Amino acid sequence: MEFTFKELLEFTDNEKNDTLKNGIRTSNHLLVFQESELVINFYSMIPSQSIVYEVDLERIVDVNSLLSWIFHLHGKAWDEDKEVINAFLTLFIYVVDVYFEDNICLDDASESGFKLNWDEKSIIYPEKT
Repeated sequence: MEFTFKELLEFTDNEKNDTLKNGIRTSNHLLVFQESELVINFYSMIPSQSIVYEVDLERIVDVNSLLSWIFHLHGKAWDEDKEVINAFLTLFIYVVDVYFEDNICLDDASESGFKLNWDEKSIIYPEKT
C-alpha cells in the first residue's frame, strides 16, 4: 500500500486527534489528557490496583522541568511495564502541538531551549546568536 505525503500527514493528524480524545494505552496503564485541568492523568489497567496519578502540565515550562518529570515517572514503582515514559512523551508532544498550535522538536529544544506559557498558549524560543 502506498500513501502520498498528504495522506500520511492526515493519518498522523487523525492518530493525534484520536489519542488526545481517547488517551494512550500501555500494557498496564491508560494516560488521558484533561484539557479543562491541563493535566495528564494515569490510570491503572490492572483491576487490583487503583492507581490514579496526575501530571500538572502547567509545571512543565522548559526542558529542565520536562526532564524532571521524566526522571520522576521513571522512579515510580507502579510502572512495571516501563512503557509509561514513552506514552507520556507522545501524549505531551501531541498536547503541545494542538494546544499551542506549534510543533516542538525536542532535539532542537534541548540545544536552544524553550519556555511554555500555558496561560497565553505560547512557546518562547530564545534568540539565536
